Amino acid sequence: MSKALSEHDFVAGRLETRKLNEPWVQKSRGHPQDEGLIKYQYPHFLLHAAGCTLGIKKTLHVAVGGLDESFLSLDDTDYCWKIQLKGTKLNFVPNAVVHYRYRTKFKDILRQAFEYSEENVKLYKKYLPMGMPTLTWKDGILSWKDLIKRLRRIRNKGDLANWIFRLGWRLGRVRGSLKHRIVTI
Repeated sequence: MSKALSEHDFVAGRLETRKLNEPWVQKSRGHPQDEGLIKYQYPHFLLHAAGCTLGIKKTLHVAVGGLDESFLSLDDTDYCWKIQLKGTKLNFVPNAVVHYRYRTKFKDILRQAFEYSEENVKLYKKYLPMGMPTLTWKDGILSWKDLIKRLRRIRNKGDLANWIFRLGWRLGRVRGSLKHRIVTI
């Protein structure tokens, strides 16, 4: 990490999720940030990284005002985006590794997805005026349809955990839309 910071102002290491998680847990959440930065998918926007993998020069951290503590979660995504929008590239450093353990209880998986998604709506509202693509009602309806279709494909504990995470995500978007007064179902 320190070597990378001697060459770059803002870096993210690799998030390794195989060592500390059983196969069913890995299947439920995948391996984001294992081979590169995380691609924001809904809607497509800037790259980001898990906060536990970030390294930044102090001058840049101070210049952007640090982390936004009004976020209950996803403050790391907000941080990555505001730094990139100020013109600093986020660089992936594959040899700086953090071993990460996922939640294993279904209620915890559901709660985490719900919280992430609710805060995701806050991100959407904040970054919409800064170039984030607009979501439509159709996007939301298609996501709910996809969730329902996935019910038929549940074959094992990993599939169920993935479905529960997606359910939490959909429900969190509804609550976030109401809370932040913007439609993003």
